[in-house]
Amino acid sequence: MDMTAELLGAWIDSARDYAILLVDPQGRVSSWNVGAERILGYAEDEALGQPISIFFTPEDRERGVPKREMERAASNGRASDDRWHIRKDGSRFWCSGVLMRIGSEPGAPDGYVKVMRDLTERKLLEERLRARTEELLAADRRRNEFLAMLSHELRNPLAPILTSAYLLRSMLANADPIVREARDMIERQAIRLKGLMDGLTDVVRMTLQRIEIERKPVALAEVVGRAIASVRPAIDRRGLDLIEAIDPGPIVLSADPLRIEQTISALLSNAVRFTEPGGRITITAGRDADLAVVRVHDTGIGMTPELAGRIFEMFEQGEQGLARSEGGLGIGLTLARTVAQLHGGTLTAQSEGPGRGSEFVLRLPIDNSPLETPESTPGHSTPEREDTRRLRILLVDDNHDAARSAELVLQQAGYQVVLAHDGAKAVELALSLRPDVAILDVGLPILDGYAVARELRQRTRIPLVALSGYLPETTTGLLFDAYLVKPVEPDELVRVLRSLRTGQSRGSLR
Repeated sequence: MDMTAELLGAWIDSARDYAILLVDPQGRVSSWNVGAERILGYAEDEALGQPISIFFTPEDRERGVPKREMERAASNGRASDDRWHIRKDGSRFWCSGVLMRIGSEPGAPDGYVKVMRDLTERKLLEERLRARTEELLAADRRRNEFLAMLSHELRNPLAPILTSAYLLRSMLANADPIVREARDMIERQAIRLKGLMDGLTDVVRMTLQRIEIERKPVALAEVVGRAIASVRPAIDRRGLDLIEAIDPGPIVLSADPLRIEQTISALLSNAVRFTEPGGRITITAGRDADLAVVRVHDTGIGMTPELAGRIFEMFEQGEQGLARSEGGLGIGLTLARTVAQLHGGTLTAQSEGPGRGSEFVLRLPIDNSPLETPESTPGHSTPEREDTRRLRILLVDDNHDAARSAELVLQQAGYQVVLAHDGAKAVELALSLRPDVAILDVGLPILDGYAVARELRQRTRIPLVALSGYLPETTTGLLFDAYLVKPVEPDELVRVLRSLRTGQSRGSLR
């Protein structure tokens, strides 16, 4: 025992990384090791007899922290804390310390042992990491705000361009072939720009975890067929063979048909992008127990195991030449996986290696609820005219070109349209004219679209449609019967207006 005590005493005396002090019942230092001298800066003869409170910062002494620590140790046997302490020269250091009672009788200690360790470097590193994290989060917020604003600012001029292109389709049906070709080019490139804007919008939505899905019964074969049709022109331009094996049986999902179509289109588009001309794409869709399974296999450039592991990360695009003939932002697969997960499904990727093609497998739960009566699919045709009384529409947009182009579309569809370009005028016209529907931009001068909607909700029963370049907010569904993001296809706008007449669109977000 004596040898053990001697060894323990020798270790305590020589421990340089720990300040080890003996403290009497009154809180005065009675023993001091070399580590205490190194960490606290006092020689042993300077420290002996001093109250341990001299090692606490002035603000802690003022708050009575040293006394409370001794009381806690006397009562509970130990008291530990991590806090700033002070050295002889006045410099501060971050200390992890514990004060332990000597003696077994609570409240009547024979003394205390104080053990302290200097962790200043770790504390400063943690603070630097915390500050850096805050900087990155702030930069991330600024990026998201920029993307949202960029998407909005680009949508505003794009909306009248695309709407005007739709109007010209019927007006120039018998025009000179060169004029028709120019009109078609305008429409194609405007649609491509719309796709890029939708991509920016989805980046913001994914980052903010605001991807919305609207479930309804949908036939798997139908949604796969629409996805194939949307990608078919790119497949033909690339000179690829497409093999389809779609189970025509009644495989029904409870899903957002637009989002699932978007997901399958993304898988096909990815296969087109990375398959050389003359290659082959195979798409199969069918049932596996209680899951619907869609497989997209290509004979393209394939993937390394490392790429297969990160292919669903945002902005990951694999190897592409400088031409980037298929374009894109590198978010299609990220969005596709997000949509699959929101539906309770999975999306996986696999490849046998570079040059040996890739396969993506989408699995979704089967629901088999009764299918709804299908609505007409929005397209690029001029909207049909209403065959009943002309509804009066209040159309509010501070962008005069956007307002005028939308007015022409609605008038061609058979509606009577009244225009306003600020929120105050919108409220005035709504209260005086009592239109059948009000279509509101969100970013309006004087009163914004949300303020107008709140005012009209309180004072009227007019159905409200938001038509905006901004993403919907979480409270949108309480204010608007439908929320459309610019640019919107005329058929879709008319479809929403018709559904409002039958009370079917309350809370719909598009």
